[in-house]
Amino acid sequence: MLFIFFLKIMHYWGKQMLKKDNSQAVILLVDDNLNNLKLLIEYLKHSGFKVLIAKNGIEAIKRSKLVVPDLILLDIMMPGMNGYEVCDELKKCVQTSEIPIIFMTALTDTTNKVKGFEHGAVDYITKPFQHEEVLMRISTHLTIIRQKKRLAELNATKDKFFSIVAHDMRNAFASLLNGTQFLSESVQKLSKDQIDKFSKNIYSSAKNTFKLLQNLLEWARLQRGAYEYAPQLFDFHTIAIEMTSLYEEMAKQKNIHLTHDIVEGTFIHSDSQMIKTILRNFITNAIKYTYSEGSVHFSMKQDDGYKIISVKDTGVGIPHEEISNFFQIDTTHSAPGTCQETGTGLGLILCKELAEKCGGNIWVESVPQQGSTFYVSIRDEQNDSRVANNLIAGK
Repeated sequence: MLFIFFLKIMHYWGKQMLKKDNSQAVILLVDDNLNNLKLLIEYLKHSGFKVLIAKNGIEAIKRSKLVVPDLILLDIMMPGMNGYEVCDELKKCVQTSEIPIIFMTALTDTTNKVKGFEHGAVDYITKPFQHEEVLMRISTHLTIIRQKKRLAELNATKDKFFSIVAHDMRNAFASLLNGTQFLSESVQKLSKDQIDKFSKNIYSSAKNTFKLLQNLLEWARLQRGAYEYAPQLFDFHTIAIEMTSLYEEMAKQKNIHLTHDIVEGTFIHSDSQMIKTILRNFITNAIKYTYSEGSVHFSMKQDDGYKIISVKDTGVGIPHEEISNFFQIDTTHSAPGTCQETGTGLGLILCKELAEKCGGNIWVESVPQQGSTFYVSIRDEQNDSRVANNLIAGK
């Protein structure tokens, strides 16, 4: 009895999940005799679909171009244009060629089924309908089309990413090669001050190139699934000290005051390496876009099961219209810094993916010419005080 109850609950839950997945999908149902399809139409609507109706082939083609449904249920035997002819016309049009078409037919012989596939259909259902079978076939093909779109988006993202990286790596190495060549050929003619200046420029270029390469390698690890989330308990104060020491000289070169307010014993249970990478990019970006005599300060607060890490600067700020798509790869931001430092903005895209790995998110608040504050939320997987006390007690 309990087992039957459990099966009913699982069945209900499965249907609710399908309904949620289908809530935005538009189905165009094409049939010249809709009286026999009233129950199917109501069933599809109840399952979360938006159902459009066309009573003949001409109407189906017009509606498909106006609305572009996610899937079409197409009857084969219709007066005027039959289903095969409608399918042919839809496949000729760029706007409708990718819409999956499922034939509805009372024809059950193999020849007609094969003919349907030859005309571009992805599936067929036979009359009279089993409503749950129709639902599962529709849901399956919608899932396939979503996955294809997602895969295309990912491939486009990777292509964009690598084209940007290739461009910037080429420029970075060209700068290095030209600088070192000039220095090696002219060292006897240059003064000590000139050699010092060129050497510092070469070092700065090499440092930027290394940062770009480091971000690329970490991003590539993420895409391959090799960068696994590995949570552990650690004191964030230790990382704060490490980051301050690491970038203190970089800040001093621009007369920027780099500070933090993280106290000892500020425990986080998350992936420390991912957080270091995020903080490293936040701080270097903040220094890059902050004027001389400015400040960069990072801190952390607790908020409903999350640790919120922020890095605030007194730099150039970001125009409001750019903030909404600031972390999108197709709109990378590579404006020069306050001392004409170069960069790609790809570090922030890496930060976004790492933040999501840590169960959180990334965002920015900014006022042009007053400064920016970059935030990352980190899901804290255990209660700080309990875990910290156990650690201190050696448990």
